[in-house]
Amino acid sequence: MPQPVVHFELPVDDVERAQTFYREAFGWNVMPVPDMGYTLLGTATATDEMGRPTTSGEINGGMFARTEDLTQPVITIAVDDIDAALTKVEQCGGKTLRGRPDRWGHGL
Repeated sequence: MPQPVVHFELPVDDVERAQTFYREAFGWNVMPVPDMGYTLLGTATATDEMGRPTTSGEINGGMFARTEDLTQPVITIAVDDIDAALTKVEQCGGKTLRGRPDRWGHGL
């Protein structure tokens, strides 16, 4: 069964400018989380009480200030076993550039 993309993250140079841009250009729900230095991006047309998309194929995302380590968009794919998925990626010619992330309890 295919493993779905479930989240995206955008590194930006000017967070406030990017918040305004995505809100105005695409109508996204922009929710700053100042104590985390992060902005949640609600792109889904319908969500549950936890803010998760309820329409098949829709995902939400986030944005953060670009850093030296994080310069490109981050695409998150749901897998049942992250270690097995990383092994498969390497078997298929990919590389693990960074170890397993701990994103607020995700990626474990």
